[in-house]
Amino acid sequence: MKTKPFAFLFVFILFFGACKQEQVVWPESTQESKPWTRWWWPGNAVDKENISRELQEMADAGIGGVEITSIYGVQGKEDRFIEYLTPEFSEMLKFTIEEAKKLGMGVDLPPGSGWRCGGPFVPREKGLWSLQMHRFKIAAGENFQVPAGIETAAVLSFVNENEAVTVLNPEESFTAPTSGIVYVAERLKNRDMVKRASEGGMGWAIDTFNEEITEWYLNEFWKRLGIEEGMIRCFFHDSFEYTGDFTTNFMEEFKNRRGYDLAEYLHVLAGDSDDAETVARVKSDYRETLSDLVLESFIQPMTRWANRRGSMNRNQAHGSPGNILDLYAACDIPETEIFRRVAPGSADIFVNKFASSAAHVTGQKLVSSESYTWLDDHWTVTPTDMIRATNRFFLSGVNHIFFHGTCYSPDDAEWPGWLFYASTQVNN
Repeated sequence: MKTKPFAFLFVFILFFGACKQEQVVWPESTQESKPWTRWWWPGNAVDKENISRELQEMADAGIGGVEITSIYGVQGKEDRFIEYLTPEFSEMLKFTIEEAKKLGMGVDLPPGSGWRCGGPFVPREKGLWSLQMHRFKIAAGENFQVPAGIETAAVLSFVNENEAVTVLNPEESFTAPTSGIVYVAERLKNRDMVKRASEGGMGWAIDTFNEEITEWYLNEFWKRLGIEEGMIRCFFHDSFEYTGDFTTNFMEEFKNRRGYDLAEYLHVLAGDSDDAETVARVKSDYRETLSDLVLESFIQPMTRWANRRGSMNRNQAHGSPGNILDLYAACDIPETEIFRRVAPGSADIFVNKFASSAAHVTGQKLVSSESYTWLDDHWTVTPTDMIRATNRFFLSGVNHIFFHGTCYSPDDAEWPGWLFYASTQVNN
């Protein structure tokens, strides 16, 4: 009796050992399954020999593609700088795309230098605007005109002692029938410029709440870029880092979308209402209008523009004054990021899930990440830190990794080569 279990085990091993085992084949890696990297071009001080060398080194290391980001240059190397969007820049870009293609790599590009869409060809009036409220007490019979110090009065209202509201014409003087307060909504010029731009990329950031300006800018950028359609895999927009909260046609957009005239509630925006429900509703409607405009006047037009050029749009929605899920869903590849250190044992993936959730809902196959931006201070980021961050990305549904980042560095640069200010240097 004691030998039966052993006999059974012997027969079991013999039987399954004789069975033909199906060989498990690891799937072939694709361009997108490999990690990509943001490739900083300081001052666009690139040349063909070093472009070829660096692309080959990246390909040998398993990099699937690059996102070229033009930024400010290295001090003392100004003689190498290439002005952004010049014919010489376009030549280097086309050469890079051709060399990358030979190596099976892809190339992405932001529609602008550094951060924020904008540049030297953007006129002041197409830049960002902010809302600033003013209040002026006036007596019965007193005449009021908009003070000279107010740049652009978008709309005015008068609230009398009985809290009745009269909308005024900014171009006309007003004589108060009773005592009250005049409220002036000023469209104040925002000072946002392109951040970290290279030579030829500096200038006003565009008004992101105006569809006509978005389309104008992207078409102007394309004309200056000087390449053929389809050469760029994705145009890329970084996290929303614009600080405007108003636009030239905001009052009309608000009325069309919310169904009432915001001019009748300027006193609420100025903080002079004790009706908590009205205050909450007006503020909510104001913010919802901004949200609509970011989506419909900026990201959706950018995606349509990129698609018309034979490319995709990759977008980081976080930071936007809008519905983050809608904004992630409005592009071809939604992108999240990890900005700070990931502590051991930490698995808080809520923020990163916004991008992957939007992709699942819309059926997008790729979810990308700006990886390792500031995992720790300079020269203290370890491979373990990067692996931990990568695992968190995988847990949250990311399947398209972008290193942040790799700094172009010519072969004659002294060790450790040219560097970027972000802490994680994924360089050769």
